[in-house]
Amino acid sequence: MNKFIDDGVKKGYEFIVIEPQECYNESIVAFDNGRLVYDTEQLMDCTRKYYEWEYSTAIEWFEYNTMSLTYMEGGPLFFEEDEEFYLTHESKRVTLEVRNKILEDK
Repeated sequence: MNKFIDDGVKKGYEFIVIEPQECYNESIVAFDNGRLVYDTEQLMDCTRKYYEWEYSTAIEWFEYNTMSLTYMEGGPLFFEEDEEFYLTHESKRVTLEVRNKILEDK
């Protein structure tokens, strides 16, 4: 199990985990306000390798099947290194503490 998933469960949060976990857990980079945070670049790489897809197919899959999860209760947040906001949550800023921790761990 991923350390962020394990910590969130221990703290009593209910949240969405993208499946299959054996593909996507390595792209989880943080836990913020009861939600998992996925690095979109790592998520695309995991998707591409796991399914043996071209990068464009992985992006299309993400946009069609995964991105909307962020709007659900406990849905994941998607982080891009160059953005101030979570990719799919324009009104939710990445906290400085979380952003620095993500970039420090890269």
